[in-house]
Amino acid sequence: MTDNPNGLAEALSKDVKVRAVLDAIDEVRPFLKDMEGLSQMLTAIVVVGDQSSGKSSTLERIAGIDLPRGQGICTRVPLEMQMRKGSKFSATLEYQQEKGGSKQSVEIKDASKISDAIQAATRDIVGNSKNVEDLPLVLRISSPIYQDLTLIDLPGIARAPLPGQRSDIEEQTLEMMRRYITGEAKVILCALPATNDFVTSAALKLALQLDPDGERTLGAVTKIDQARKGIAKKLEGTDASEITLHLGFAGVRCRTENETDAGITLEQVRQAEEELFRTHDELKHVDDSCKGVSALLQKLVAVQRGRLISHLPKVLHQVDDQLKVQKEIIDKLPDVLENADDAFAEARDCVRKICTEFQERAKNERLDSDVDLRVSIVLSREFEKFYQQIGEICRGLFKDQVWEHIESLNRDLKGAHLPNFLPPPVFDILFKEHVLDKLNEPALALLETVSGEVERILGVLTTSATKMYPNLNGIISSQVSDFLGETLEVTEDLVLECTSSQSECMTNTTMYIDALEEMKAIKSRAGTKSWMLPAGSEELKWFLEKAAGVTTPDKVTTMEIFCALGAQAKTVGLILAEQIPKFIRRNLVFKLHNNRALENYLVKALGRDQQTLFEMMVDERLAKKRDKSEQNIKNLKIARRKLRSAIGFGGK
Repeated sequence: MTDNPNGLAEALSKDVKVRAVLDAIDEVRPFLKDMEGLSQMLTAIVVVGDQSSGKSSTLERIAGIDLPRGQGICTRVPLEMQMRKGSKFSATLEYQQEKGGSKQSVEIKDASKISDAIQAATRDIVGNSKNVEDLPLVLRISSPIYQDLTLIDLPGIARAPLPGQRSDIEEQTLEMMRRYITGEAKVILCALPATNDFVTSAALKLALQLDPDGERTLGAVTKIDQARKGIAKKLEGTDASEITLHLGFAGVRCRTENETDAGITLEQVRQAEEELFRTHDELKHVDDSCKGVSALLQKLVAVQRGRLISHLPKVLHQVDDQLKVQKEIIDKLPDVLENADDAFAEARDCVRKICTEFQERAKNERLDSDVDLRVSIVLSREFEKFYQQIGEICRGLFKDQVWEHIESLNRDLKGAHLPNFLPPPVFDILFKEHVLDKLNEPALALLETVSGEVERILGVLTTSATKMYPNLNGIISSQVSDFLGETLEVTEDLVLECTSSQSECMTNTTMYIDALEEMKAIKSRAGTKSWMLPAGSEELKWFLEKAAGVTTPDKVTTMEIFCALGAQAKTVGLILAEQIPKFIRRNLVFKLHNNRALENYLVKALGRDQQTLFEMMVDERLAKKRDKSEQNIKNLKIARRKLRSAIGFGGK
C-alpha cells in the first residue's frame, strides 16, 4: 500500500522537489500512456488551440526557441517539451516512427537547429502528408534561462481539410485533444487570438466541455498587439459577453511570419511586448498578472506545482491498485501449454469440471446457483407442463365427436355383443384414436425440450470451464451435441415403446376400477372432484348434460362405454405422466453422470488427435494478453519506483 496521501501531499508541499517530481512524471508518462485511468491522472500542461491561433508562436515565446511555423497545421504530432533549468544549453529529441517501434534519439547541440530537428522527426513519422498522428516527440531541453516546466503541444484543430488531408481531420484533431486533456490532473493552456471572440474557439469549447467551470483552463491571448477595443476587460475576465476562466488570461505578443522572415529575434519581440503593455491605451491598465509571456510563465509554474502536489498521491494509489488488477489478470490466465500432453490434460480437466458441475446441479447440490442452471428444477418445470398436457388430452374425450363415434359403433355392432360392452378390438381402436395416438406428440416434445435444456445447461458450463480456451469451447460443445443426439435416439425409442405398451387394455392394479367408479360417481352427481373433470370446467358441464339425457337403452350403453373409455384414459394418462419423465430423466440426465458416460465420451473424443487439439487450444490472444499484463506490471513497478523515489518515500 502507498503511504497516507495526506503525508505525501505534505512532503511535496514542504520540501521543494518540483524538479524531481516533474522529471519522474515525464519519465513514467510513456509507460502509462496506454493505461487510460492512470494516464489521465498524470499532471500535464496541454497546449491547445484552433489552427492558426498563434499556439506555436506562444510556445516559441515560452521556450525562447524557434519552432516550425507555416500555413495549415504546422504541428502534426504532439510535442512534449520538457524544459529544465541547467548550467548550459543542451537538447535531445526522442520519438518512435511507429507505435511499438524502436526509440530514435537525436542530440541537438545548437538551439537554432531545434526547428529543423522537429521537422525531420515529424517527416519520419507522417512522411510528407499533412495528416496528424498520435506519436509524440519528446524534446528535453535545458538552459540557464528556464524554469522547470513541461508542456505538451497538440496539433491545432482544423476546421476544414486541406488538399492531402483526411476528410475527418477536424474530428481527428478534436479527438486527440479530448484524450490529452481528459482528467482533473490536466491543465489546459488554450491559445485564443485577441482578434476573435473567445467563444468562437473550437478548442476552448471542447476544453469547457471537459472543464465546465473553467477550473483548470488558462487562456493565452495571442496576437495581443492586434487586439480590438475592449481587450482589457477580456484579459481581466470582466467582460460579461466572454467566458470566465478560474486560472485567468495572459496576453502574449507573438512574432509574425513577416517578422520571422525579416530576422526579428525573440528578444526583440519580448522588448516590443514590454513596450506594448507600457504604452497601449487599454493594456497599460490591466493587472500585471495578465501582462506578457513572463506573467503567463508564472501562472504555468504555479499551477503545475499545485497539480503535482494534489494529484501525485492519487497516482501512487492508482498505480498500486492497477498492479493488483494486472496480477489478478495473469493469475486467472491458464498455464502456458508446452505440448500436446499439456493440452490434453487441460482439456480433460475442463471436461471433468463440466461433468462435476452438471452432476451437482442434477442432484440439486448447488442450491445457490442460478435457478435456470439447476437441472432438477428445470426438469421438474417441464415435467409439470407434460402432466398438464396429458390431462388436457384426456379431457379432450368430453366432446360430442367422441360420443357420436361410440353411438355409431353401437349401432354398427348391435346384436353382435353384449348391450353395454364393445368387443376388445373395437374398444382398443376407439381408445387408440381418441387417446393413445395423441399422447405420442407431447411425449416426444417433452423429450426434445429436456434434451435442449440439458444441452443448454451443458453449454453454459462448457463456456465457463473453457473461458481460457475459446477454441476448446466449440470442440466440446460439438461433442456434447453428438453425444446427446445419440442418447436422444435411444430414449425416443424407449418413449414410443412406453406409450405403445399401453395399447393393451389390461391392468393388474385397481387404477382402472377406481377411475371407473369415479366417473360413475360424477355421472350420478355423487362427487365432482376429479383430475379429468375439475369443478367448474366445461368438460364437467358437458358430461353432466349427457348423463341427464340418458333415457334410452342405447344411450345407457353409450354412457357405459364412454365411462369405460374415460376411466382407461385416466389410468393410462397417469401411468405415462409418471413413466415417461422417469425414462427421460434416467437416460438424458442420470446416465450422463452416474456412470460417467458423458465424461468418458468427451475424453475419448478429445484424445483421438491430441496434436490438433494442442494447436487449436494455443490462443495467440491469450499469449498477447499475458504479455501485455506482464509489460504493464513492469511499467507500473518502474513508475511506482520513480515516483516514490522523487518524493523521498523510497523506491520500492
